[in-house]
Amino acid sequence: MQASLREAQTIFYVEGWELKLGASSLFAIARSFKSFLNYVRKTNSVKVWEIIDEAETRLTPLRISELNDLARTKGLEFTLHAPFLDVNFASLSPYMRKASLKHLENSLFKAYLLGCRVLVVHGGFYPHVSVKDRAYELSRNSIRKLALKAVDYGVKIAVENGPAGYSFLYVEADEVLKQFSLLSELENVGLCLDVGHANTSSELKHFLQKAGDLILHVHIHDNDGKRDLHLYPGEGTVDWHLVFEGLKQTSFDGYIIVETASSPLLGVKTVEKWLKARG
Repeated sequence: MQASLREAQTIFYVEGWELKLGASSLFAIARSFKSFLNYVRKTNSVKVWEIIDEAETRLTPLRISELNDLARTKGLEFTLHAPFLDVNFASLSPYMRKASLKHLENSLFKAYLLGCRVLVVHGGFYPHVSVKDRAYELSRNSIRKLALKAVDYGVKIAVENGPAGYSFLYVEADEVLKQFSLLSELENVGLCLDVGHANTSSELKHFLQKAGDLILHVHIHDNDGKRDLHLYPGEGTVDWHLVFEGLKQTSFDGYIIVETASSPLLGVKTVEKWLKARG
C-alpha cells in the first residue's frame, strides 16, 4: 500500500483513496487574529484551513476579505466552524435558542463569503437527562432551519459528535443514527466525525462501523480516552490504524482537519508520515 503527497496541495492517495488533509485555527482562538493570519501566511505546507468563527478568530467583513486575498495568492481552501461558546440551538429557552440559531445563520453567510463547502456546527446540549429527548427535538428543528438556508448558499452542514461527560448531544453512535434518520430528508446535512470526541466515549469503532455513510467531515486529535485534550495525533490512546482503515472502508472523500490545542503543523506532519509509510 503506497501513499503519495502532491506537493503544496496536502492531498494524499492511498490505494486510490483520496485524503484531503488540513488544519484548524483552534490553537489561535485566544490569540490575536493578526497573529493567526501571519501564521497562515508563513505556512506553506497546509492548503486547507478550518477557521473557527469564535473568540479572537471571529470573522468580520475585513477579516473575510483578508482571508480571501490569502486564498487567491496562496491557493488556499477554507472550511468554517460555527460559534460554539455560549451557543445552544437545542436550548429549551426560546430566547436562547433563537439567538443561537441567528448566530449560526450569520456564520453560515460568512461561510458562503469565504467559498466554504462545509460549515461545522455543534448539535447542542441538554441541562438535565429528563429533557434530553426534547433537546434533541429542538436540535433537529434548528438543524432543519439552518440546512434550508444553507441550500441557497451551496454549503453543507456537518453536525459534530460531542465529547463524553459534558451533557452534549450526539455523543453515542446509536443516538446519532437515530437523530439523522429523523433528518433523512435533508440532503445537505451530514456528520462531522470528531475522532477525539468519539475516543472519550469509547464510541470510535461504533461510529466508523455504524455511521460511516453519514460522515461528511472529520476532525482528528488525540486524548487519554477520558478528557477532551486536543493533543497531537499519536500522543494519546486513539487507535489511528482503526481510524484510517475505517474511513477508507466508508469511501470518505471529505476534509480531514487536524484540530489541536497547539500549533497544528506537528500534527499535520505526523499524519503525513503515517500516510507515506502505509504499506
